[in-house]
Amino acid sequence: MTLRKSIPFIFAIGVIAIAPSFPTIAASSPITVAQLSPSELFDRAYAKQQKGDYRGAIADYTQAIRLKPDFIAAYGNRGNSKSRLGDYRGAIADYNQVLKLNPNDPLAYLNRGDARSELGDKKGAIADYTQAIKLKPDYADAYYNRGIDRSATGDKKGAIADFTKAIELDPEYIGAYGNRGNIRFDLGDRQGAINDYNQVLKINANDPIAYYNRARVRAAMGDRTNAIADYQKTIDLTRNSNNSRLRQNAINALRQLQR
Repeated sequence: MTLRKSIPFIFAIGVIAIAPSFPTIAASSPITVAQLSPSELFDRAYAKQQKGDYRGAIADYTQAIRLKPDFIAAYGNRGNSKSRLGDYRGAIADYNQVLKLNPNDPLAYLNRGDARSELGDKKGAIADYTQAIKLKPDYADAYYNRGIDRSATGDKKGAIADFTKAIELDPEYIGAYGNRGNIRFDLGDRQGAINDYNQVLKINANDPIAYYNRARVRAAMGDRTNAIADYQKTIDLTRNSNNSRLRQNAINALRQLQR
């Protein structure tokens, strides 16, 4: 199962932007940036962000910040948009500004940790995730992300501990089960790995990656019949998907077992 992290959005303090709140202006009068308040710019930026228009969102968040220099949510969401575009250094600068305005924001530490990780600064990322956990001890995503980077730095047991804690906090955290299963397999705990993949499939019976990973473990254990069944299931589930690499890997592995 591929290690992945998601960057959650930051919303305005005390306000969640659900629908844009633009002023009512006659159709003959186009809305200009100068006519929008910081909160209206934020709403418009967030709508653009949700649609994948990250550059447009950044422009509106930037204008909102010009009008309201202490607009924490605008800095945070601008950082998220920059991350989506691969501008991790720019994102870190925005998360730094969030933390300057509010040093106790666990989400800013989480997001800055993600950006640092993408730049290869695993040590810095782990430090940020740890700080997020100190501020919010029930932060499952912070444990999960720290587990990913602990695994990447060779701390497999630490990673298992973090994934286990994430699962304790969120019993349906599929990524935590899957990644813990991967590490258990790497460490030789094959049955433990299968148990984790089984749990993934209990939550989502159509997860092709879990079938593929369970097939690998079953093949390593000599359980040829069930390994073949899992590889075939992977192939069936990816028949109409964009995951061509996983599908081809399953086809190749199945051919090897059927020789």
